[in-house]
Amino acid sequence: MFALKIKLKLNKVEASQMCGNAGFKRFVYNLAQDLLQLSWGWEDIRANDNKRLDVIKKVFTQVTMQKL
Repeated sequence: MFALKIKLKLNKVEASQMCGNAGFKRFVYNLAQDLLQLSWGWEDIRANDNKRLDVIKKVFTQVTMQKL
């Protein structure tokens, strides 16, 4: 296999934006994981996984749009 290693030459503003993007992605991942774990205890949505995932998507979208 052949691979190329490329290093980005970023200025301070671009480097800061890249760190911010990585932090936001981590926040989104942790939030989704927490919502999924919390959903296991929901009594009224336990019957179907599709219902549970639909509710998580709605909550997830609302919270992430507020953070932007």
